[in-house]
Amino acid sequence: MKNFTFIGIQSPATAKSKLKYGNRWRRASSMNITNSIIAGYDIGASFESITTTGSVFSNNVVHAYTNPFNGTVPGTGNATGSGSSTTAASVYLKFEGGNDIFYTTSTASTFEPANLIPLSTSPAYGDGSTTYKGAFNPSSSTLWTDTWTQFAPKTY
Repeated sequence: MKNFTFIGIQSPATAKSKLKYGNRWRRASSMNITNSIIAGYDIGASFESITTTGSVFSNNVVHAYTNPFNGTVPGTGNATGSGSSTTAASVYLKFEGGNDIFYTTSTASTFEPANLIPLSTSPAYGDGSTTYKGAFNPSSSTLWTDTWTQFAPKTY
């Protein structure tokens, strides 16, 4: 998987009790995740007894409320940050949406996927056109989600 954006929840306490991991890889599983973003979880990604041969987790941007990783990461070049305030993820990621990057029932009518586009000061920006991290290209004038994507949050 390449250029995914996994955004959890703005509340560190709820993330710890309800979501825990942005990605969790266990028992002989294998993965290939590059140029992606994981944020809004207690632990960004957990690697537990995975198959390391062929597994790649590289060049991602991971923010977690407690620890970006649990276990041995099968890759390099990951940018990581952590912090337990409700604005910690948005401050680290530096997206166009500022603090408004989490989709909730209270923001459902006004949420804009463009809020998830990395600013030039973001660790996810790369060169802005080919090496960016996450689902949205910072140099594109239209979003791939336009006209066909519907957002329906799970509430806790």
